Amino acid sequence: AIYSILSNDSSITALVSTRIYPDILPMGVDQPAIIYNVGDTGFETTKAGAVQTRHVLSIIVGHTLYDSLQTLAEAIRTVLYRKTGTFESVKIQRLSYVGEEEKGWDEEQQIHVKSLKFEIIENH
Repeated sequence: AIYSILSNDSSITALVSTRIYPDILPMGVDQPAIIYNVGDTGFETTKAGAVQTRHVLSIIVGHTLYDSLQTLAEAIRTVLYRKTGTFESVKIQRLSYVGEEEKGWDEEQQIHVKSLKFEIIENH
């Protein structure tokens, strides 16, 4: 679902093309790129009896230019903030921005790195 949301937004693809990957960045991929990971934090039942899953969405972005990294992070926040709907059969009730952290300059990769966190509420 996350790949679908990000890759179908022209503001994101204008910045990273199709360089959006789950969990790990493949070797030899050019920057900028997006890496995302979705983890479960538990199930709950609503008052109406519906089952929901809470997920933590972690996104890591890298770019050779600091200002361009900030532009990419802002585009991701804008696209994901309060996103609802069904994407690749995943029913997202709410996608909430939690925060972000500057990871600094990665000397080995020669890129600036930033992480963003979101919470996803998924309906079943």
